[in-house]
Amino acid sequence: MNSYATGPASRIYHIVVECGAYTLCGLKVISLKGSVPARGSGLYVISEEPRDRALCKHCERLKKRSDDG
Repeated sequence: MNSYATGPASRIYHIVVECGAYTLCGLKVISLKGSVPARGSGLYVISEEPRDRALCKHCERLKKRSDDG
């Protein structure tokens, strides 16, 4: 099952690596200790791929490279 990360004010989302601490492109992900964080408080993990946001181009490229190799 894939996990994704996004920020409350972001129009993009990222793919989270298996350890859950970082995105595929290397950004740190915070863990939530309650509800959705306030605007500008970093990336948080979500379980479903967002339909209203675009995938990070770096994550997209790295995923394609790992799928091909």
